[in-house]
Amino acid sequence: MEIEPDDGLKAVSAEELSSKGSNSFASLPVGIENQTSNNNARYKDNDEYNFERRRRIADTDEINEDSEVEVINETSGLLELTSSRSNRSGIILTDSTIKGKSTASQTIFNSINVIIGIGKYLIGDKLNFAIFITFAFDLIGASLALILLFSDSFHTFFINVDPFIFKLIILCLVFGLSFLPLNILSIFSFIGIICTSGVVIIIFCAGFFKKNSPGSLLSPIFNKNYLWPKNINDLLISISIFMANYGGHVVLPEIISDMKRPAKEAQFSMIITFTFTWFIDLFIGLTGFLMFGSNVEDEITKNIMLQQGYPSWIPTIICLLMGLLPIAKLPIVTRPLISTFEKSILNIDFSKNENSRFIKKLLSRLFVYIFFLIISMIFTSFGKIMAFLGSAICFTVCVTLPLLFYLKIFKNKLSRFNKICLYIGVLVSCLFAISGTIASIMG
Repeated sequence: MEIEPDDGLKAVSAEELSSKGSNSFASLPVGIENQTSNNNARYKDNDEYNFERRRRIADTDEINEDSEVEVINETSGLLELTSSRSNRSGIILTDSTIKGKSTASQTIFNSINVIIGIGKYLIGDKLNFAIFITFAFDLIGASLALILLFSDSFHTFFINVDPFIFKLIILCLVFGLSFLPLNILSIFSFIGIICTSGVVIIIFCAGFFKKNSPGSLLSPIFNKNYLWPKNINDLLISISIFMANYGGHVVLPEIISDMKRPAKEAQFSMIITFTFTWFIDLFIGLTGFLMFGSNVEDEITKNIMLQQGYPSWIPTIICLLMGLLPIAKLPIVTRPLISTFEKSILNIDFSKNENSRFIKKLLSRLFVYIFFLIISMIFTSFGKIMAFLGSAICFTVCVTLPLLFYLKIFKNKLSRFNKICLYIGVLVSCLFAISGTIASIMG
């Protein structure tokens, strides 16, 4: 399928590509090839041209707004999500394609595919595996944090029960849920959003049920000495924990490519999303600080459930919501890791008989969740896990890599001043990533 440069841009459907025996798809929701003519020969190796051209194709009104894109192979896993550089059209991704109305798990698959594809396109095969490891650690850390959140919440409520029991319970529940299809798991993701919002509202309301501090918003703990951190280690850990909330940065390419009119809506949507998230983070942080001061735990729900003076139903509801939250999110977060293990290590052939496939899928899930059970007993601090995620992973994924990719793609368009600012941003991000990681380990 070819596109005449002078005749406008035309979207190519997945069906057309499939009919030609192609299993490669462009990084944006269309597959294209450039016509090798004198008009575009000078752009053959021009990174900026290829990137801009794909952006224009994604924004064009000729794309069918009702078309639906799904993952062609939902079990492709992380290790197989690779890309190859086309001689004529820039980035070409293989094994999966992404389209509107993707489920949450499909979004994770496709977004990692896009990010790894961009990285390989810009820095080659040598560092491609390092990018994969980064995203794998992100998923492992996020899964571990949810397990600890569940066990810590219920252990605070049932103080005489060993935390190991709660870790075993959550993993057994998620093990069963992991066999559900993606369209059902996406419903659980919506439940997770409700649980998160509910916890924030209840914590805020709890502050008005108690007249005296600690734990009261009617008599907040405020001391001017608290305006500055006690030591640099606490400051670095705080910044790292704050950054951990933006680990979802990896899904942005897929979210934008899912939009019908990304050129008109992407920037506005991202501003609203990040602004809302920033205010929620700031709001819950300030609420916890005013209620408990420097004695606030790494999980403010611990303070609420351990503090005397609240109505008995508040700790009960918080415990219930904090229990539902990991159950809603863990099956989706762990799905890419399970699929990687199935496809790349067990070499599951999905064309074989049903019994053989089920046994291998059963073994893969057993291995993954036993692995999580073991590491959850080694790493037991929710705060340290979140700090490590924020420093080592999120600074890299959300700041360092995007700035480096931007520098590479638009190097010929950027002014010297802009390049200096971007390099400073990369340097600052690397410093925070390294220092925050050290602080989270030693703190």
